[in-house]
Amino acid sequence: MARYAFVKFLTWAFIAVALVALVAACGSDDDAASESQEPAASEPTPAMEEPAMVQPKVDRVVMAIGAPPGETLEISEMSSVNWPIRPPYEYLLGIDPTGEEGTPQLATSWSLEPDGKSYRFQLREGVKFHNDFGEFTAKDVVAAVEHMVREESTHRQRLFFVDLIEDVEVVNAYEVVIRNAKPDSNFLTALGQPEAGIEVFSSADLESRGGVWPQGADGVAMAGTGPYQLREWRTSEAIIFDRVPYDHWRVNPDFPEFEYRLMDESSTRLAALIAGEIHLADLQADLRAQAVSSNGMVGLQSTAPGQNTFGIMLGPYVNKVLFGEDNLPPAGQTYVHPDTPLLDVRVRAAINHAINRDALNESFIGGEGLPMYNTYMHPTRPGWNPDWVTRFPDAYDFNPQKARVLLAEAGYGPDNPLKHTVQSRTYPYFPAGGDMQDALFGFYRDVGIDVNLETLDGATRGARGRALDFQNDSYIYVTSVRQYLGFAVFNSASNIGARAGLELVEPSNIFDNEVRVTVEPNALNAAWLKLGNYAYDNYMSMPLFWIPSFATADPNIVSGWQFPGSITGTYTHPEYITATPQ
Repeated sequence: MARYAFVKFLTWAFIAVALVALVAACGSDDDAASESQEPAASEPTPAMEEPAMVQPKVDRVVMAIGAPPGETLEISEMSSVNWPIRPPYEYLLGIDPTGEEGTPQLATSWSLEPDGKSYRFQLREGVKFHNDFGEFTAKDVVAAVEHMVREESTHRQRLFFVDLIEDVEVVNAYEVVIRNAKPDSNFLTALGQPEAGIEVFSSADLESRGGVWPQGADGVAMAGTGPYQLREWRTSEAIIFDRVPYDHWRVNPDFPEFEYRLMDESSTRLAALIAGEIHLADLQADLRAQAVSSNGMVGLQSTAPGQNTFGIMLGPYVNKVLFGEDNLPPAGQTYVHPDTPLLDVRVRAAINHAINRDALNESFIGGEGLPMYNTYMHPTRPGWNPDWVTRFPDAYDFNPQKARVLLAEAGYGPDNPLKHTVQSRTYPYFPAGGDMQDALFGFYRDVGIDVNLETLDGATRGARGRALDFQNDSYIYVTSVRQYLGFAVFNSASNIGARAGLELVEPSNIFDNEVRVTVEPNALNAAWLKLGNYAYDNYMSMPLFWIPSFATADPNIVSGWQFPGSITGTYTHPEYITATPQ
């Protein structure tokens, strides 16, 4: 894999160096900020862009995408699949269309408090709420936090914030301190736009409704501060937005209206794009190539590494007694399923050597996959180790003979084959994922593994997962998750969210006792490096690709779109779609 991807890796490495230089160039010399060792010190963003002068050929630009799994105006029920409500809402911390994370948005700057766990935020002045609900102030931050952590919230992040946030202190109308119970390295990311953060809405609007949110997708959305405001949500059909009727503090969209057209089939989106019914579409690689070569469309690539594509192993679940809980087997038993073959590192290594990554890349994603050398880890993120690249051909690359030798050393062979289940899944935002997953069946079988291909409906799979019922399974997963949340969900026994991957005792301890509680940048980098090295050396997953995201566009209507592609839902930041002039 390193052979076909080395040039691409150098490109990402160069980006990483550039980002480091950019951060260094923009850093503050403020003594107080230095003393606080703030991990994401920030400067105010530039003044609002000038109003758009382009006259688009259409008033409404339409993007076709698969429908979200849940459709509701209630933001605390959106979980991570919250791209439908990102156009009208903003966050304290944003993600720039260039892909830079943790940038000032409704907060202009922030600093770590002397207690080493709480944060002081300076808020942006003069930001308007939709529908004449006044200006954004500190009381709206309080309302947003309280809404997230209330008991009725079903948001995935709720428990994280409930366990962490003790209080929101209003210093004045444009300054707040969020007081936390403990240090947490993910707090700023979880709070902001890069993850399923805390959207800021108008507390005055909520008060005008008697504290009652609209349920489902019907009704009037709670007022936000984004450059688009929601006009109408037609369940399973369309989500329509209007440009705000004033100069927005951040950007004035070219198009007066924007629509997400909800179409689940990629072929249907292509037909609509060719017919001119829509102007942008999420298409799988082969259909995008057809649209570009035969129909004059253009592919618009995301600005950041977008989708993590990796293999997950299920079976080794750490006994939670080891982490202070007693809802699983006795404390003397380290793992829930102590006999799973996936506890043998030789089996996990063999599974990795059985996978032909070049074939997956070329056959299913048109060679667009960039190399992933360690799951969730990237040159632009903390803890990166360039040695992983050098060692990858020997440690991970396609080598069926080595896989057979490792299986034999673990006690498996023709007379006693390793039995293993591959879960067949589909992904609405990544059509190739299902085909790639089914290809694992052939790869495993070719090295002598006795494979069972199992298809489960979502409800059954979820129930079995919550019961920790999977004992010897694997599957391919596609997500934009960052490394903190990725490890927390898929590899940590501390159970931040679902326990959905391979867990081992030592890395769970590293994550809980070092990564999670460290906020000083150099120490955090060292903690991530330690955890990353362990995960790499012990084959905790099957790293596959970083896949850039593409939108296919009609150049007669759309001239460009700068979007990061690294947020769940992928197609965010529609306010930066640029119009082809009349």
